[in-house]
Amino acid sequence: MSAFQYEILVQNGIVIIRFYSKATAKDIIELLELIAEKYPTEKRLWDLTQCDFNVSYKELSAIAEHSKGIFEGPCKIAFLTPQGFTYGQINQFRIHREDDRCQVMQFLALDDAMAWLNN
Repeated sequence: MSAFQYEILVQNGIVIIRFYSKATAKDIIELLELIAEKYPTEKRLWDLTQCDFNVSYKELSAIAEHSKGIFEGPCKIAFLTPQGFTYGQINQFRIHREDDRCQVMQFLALDDAMAWLNN
């Protein structure tokens, strides 16, 4: 991987992925592969509050489609985002990723995201 910095934690059966630096689409796809292999749980929280998240619409669509192919079971994915551009981008991702097996929601507060994942 490039200089992309992130952290993966598991807390109460939820895989929490925190971005600490800007990620490229390639970085995100490589990270998805790692998570699918090492953390195949159905509940994931992506914390994008501490990074500059900016990938193109085409890349978001490709990331969502790739994610569908490597995570086969049911899932709940929560995104913790600041308001603004990142929030809008995750809405675009959600359109492409959500299906009958996977629910995707975004939140501005960590407590709200965790409550939804645990519900």
